[in-house]
Amino acid sequence: MLPGVAPETERSRPDPTLIKMVARAWFGELVAGRARSLCELAERDAITRRYIRRLVYLAFLCPELVEAILLGRQPVDLTATRLIGIELPLDCIEQRSLLAS
Repeated sequence: MLPGVAPETERSRPDPTLIKMVARAWFGELVAGRARSLCELAERDAITRRYIRRLVYLAFLCPELVEAILLGRQPVDLTATRLIGIELPLDCIEQRSLLAS
């Protein structure tokens, strides 16, 4: 079992909203130069900068947690609403600890 992944009896199902959030983190757009700023992304995608700013941090979600989310093996209480509402640390150990609680 991956660290930070829910045990078999406590697993969720794949959550399309959560998967879309993780996949849409926009960091790749910025790195590749397809967008020059969060403002540009917000205007292009017709969403708020605040929303993009919250989601861009998901580009730094630990690979094990991304895999768990994509496979529907995230902790049951790890929802899109919870994930967007927390201050996500960059350290993988801290992420696992925070998101597993």
